[in-house]
Amino acid sequence: MHALEQVGILSEVMKDALPMKGRQMHNSDGIQTFHRYGKDDSGVNYSVSRAGLNMALMNAAEKTSKVTIHFNRECTGMDFESRIVHFVQSDSGEKESIHAETVIGIDGSGHCAVSLRRSYFPAV
Repeated sequence: MHALEQVGILSEVMKDALPMKGRQMHNSDGIQTFHRYGKDDSGVNYSVSRAGLNMALMNAAEKTSKVTIHFNRECTGMDFESRIVHFVQSDSGEKESIHAETVIGIDGSGHCAVSLRRSYFPAV
């Protein structure tokens, strides 16, 4: 929440957030138990729309004029030393390479940048 506040989008993200008091656990016997996130009902985690959060973050990033967001491109490789990222455009198959100081892959742990980082920095 602090990070969202720092970039000025906390109130936008939280307007549709749902407080979650805990989670339901199911053991192998089918018995369900509720596990609180806090000591009492005041301890909550907030559930937010992933799509809404992504849109708010992208909009905030674009407002800085320091960020370029690329869509419909598959990362095919990275040169960490020269900071060149290689892509193939999904619709045309056209290849392109972009110099980038910072790369944020939002496709989760399966993103090309994650696996390349692991091979380039194996101890990390």
